[in-house]
Amino acid sequence: MAAEFTQDLYNQAKQNATTAEGKAYDEALSKALQAQADVRPAISACTKQHPGRQTAFGYFVVKAANSYEVVLAPSNAFTACLGKALSNRSVPQPPKSPWVNDFMFTTDPAPNAAKKG
Repeated sequence: MAAEFTQDLYNQAKQNATTAEGKAYDEALSKALQAQADVRPAISACTKQHPGRQTAFGYFVVKAANSYEVVLAPSNAFTACLGKALSNRSVPQPPKSPWVNDFMFTTDPAPNAAKKG
């Protein structure tokens, strides 16, 4: 069962993101995830399954390299799909354990994607 979103951990993640250590880890985490060939297709599948503007925010709780949990809000089908797409991946060792890393994702459908009538 996935952990529930808490404002305290989200605030800690946002605070971590303001530090040099946090910025460096966020960049390393992002690069590690993007380097995995199946991450983008998995995220793309989520956006196709859940069209329209979607927003997800939350954090990664990283205990060690490759030992982490993705916690997203709001709780809905899109964030469940996105969380699954980002889980069970290879991630770098955090600066401290546990490390809470901020996450934000928004889809913005193309203006011409709307049906013309």
